Amino acid sequence: MTLWSDEVRGVEGNFLGLIDGRDRTIQFLFEAGVPDDVDDAGHLRIVLMDFPQPELSGSYSRRVAIGEVHRLIEIAFRTGADHRQFGELIFTAW
Repeated sequence: MTLWSDEVRGVEGNFLGLIDGRDRTIQFLFEAGVPDDVDDAGHLRIVLMDFPQPELSGSYSRRVAIGEVHRLIEIAFRTGADHRQFGELIFTAW
């Protein structure tokens, strides 16, 4: 997907959010920027994958490597933004 690599740069605070047909959200947030001296940042676990759950006053989330994001976006398009489809996540109350 060119959207992630071209539109969302590896800069702290940049994010991409997707909302599926059932109004569930998945968000990817750069928690840190990619250092200038890193040629291949795919291994850096600096992206927070987050599933807000307003009805529970919290989110399910985990940190993922930049290189995992394309695959995770593909899963979201295939199955929706159902947090149960994305492996082990931690629930954090707001």
